[in-house]
Amino acid sequence: MTTYATLCFPVRDGQVLLLRKADGLWGGGKWNGPGGKLLAGEDPEQGAAREVREETGLQVHRLRFSAVLRFRFGTDGPPAWVVYVFTTEDFSGSVTASREGVLRWHPVRDLPLDRMWEDDRYWLPQVLAGRRVWGDFRFDARAHRLEQGQVVDLGGNVGVAYRLNVSPGGVPKHPVPEAWVGPEGLEGDLHSDTRHHGGPERAVCVFSLEVLARLQAEGHPVGPGRLGENVTVAGLRWAAVRPGCHLRVGEAELQVTRYTTPCATIRHSFRDGDIARVHPDRHPGEARVYARVLKTGRVRAGDLVELADGSG
Repeated sequence: MTTYATLCFPVRDGQVLLLRKADGLWGGGKWNGPGGKLLAGEDPEQGAAREVREETGLQVHRLRFSAVLRFRFGTDGPPAWVVYVFTTEDFSGSVTASREGVLRWHPVRDLPLDRMWEDDRYWLPQVLAGRRVWGDFRFDARAHRLEQGQVVDLGGNVGVAYRLNVSPGGVPKHPVPEAWVGPEGLEGDLHSDTRHHGGPERAVCVFSLEVLARLQAEGHPVGPGRLGENVTVAGLRWAAVRPGCHLRVGEAELQVTRYTTPCATIRHSFRDGDIARVHPDRHPGEARVYARVLKTGRVRAGDLVELADGSG
């Protein structure tokens, strides 16, 4: 079973707050960002903010999604851990020690990489420089030695399945760690209105984490799953996702069939009920899309998402 967790790196005045894990804990003696396992049904942002508060005493006001990291230990099977990484420069409060370990500010340009997990040197400097990445690492079975690793820049035609969402009908859709994607969409996802939703041509609804962030900045109470998307994607250049394009998500392959037309069921996620804010005619490049399933398969939160134009 895959464990989902978060890391968060508070940054201020060219320094980053790190935690030296207490002996006896997982990663004891190593410097790392504050973080821990997600609770059941918890969004990555919620989990990251909670862990920072519990481990440092700081109150996070805004997070920046920076990476998804996958870890295996002595096997090539499904990842043992999937970790969402955030940075933040918007926080308040005083640093307060906890039983998790010792807290200390370190210069961003002088990280204690020789006293951190071996994989950190391959992605953490990039994240602290403002880049977003996806990483896949395999350690030996005892987590003592890094045996293999890969780091991919997110952006353009490469993104990540930030969250998978299903519901028994209606919105919001709720997070699931993984799902089988069949011809009718994600296993466990149902529709209250089958006239306007569902079916092979509307099997999977996909939307952008970055567009959701812009909507939030405008004051709309949106978030992953609240607009009914099954796959919330981070990193893709969303304006390039259009009918005819192919999306490879984990084992599955999708083809975008159409933009979605917003309906009244999502009005509570918009200030003044302005559902036209995501209408494809009013706001090109910021609408959700529907897709058919070209290849069935299992999809996990944290899987890479690759965009192709479909011409091949």
